[in-house]
Amino acid sequence: MFLALQQSGVDKYLEMVGDGGLAQIQGFGEVAHAGFAAVAGLGKLSTVDRFLPVWIIAAMAVGLLLGKFIPGLNTALDELKIGSVSLPIAVGLLE
Repeated sequence: MFLALQQSGVDKYLEMVGDGGLAQIQGFGEVAHAGFAAVAGLGKLSTVDRFLPVWIIAAMAVGLLLGKFIPGLNTALDELKIGSVSLPIAVGLLE
């Protein structure tokens, strides 16, 4: 239903501006049309991408729990460095 609402919004927009409208307000029309197309593409995201906030919150919760129940974990992870670069952070940024 959400995609149907998005599509009806795109159709209404195209009815309003038509081809001549896009030619007259070319800069605005193209940006607005691109915005509707981007919103319509939200339903095409993968499961991992759609639930990304859930995965981030879950990872934060796991990190907090590990820190609470494994007292020396912070010190051990802080020791994993090459020069001044933290290896756990570097690995996380590479993925």
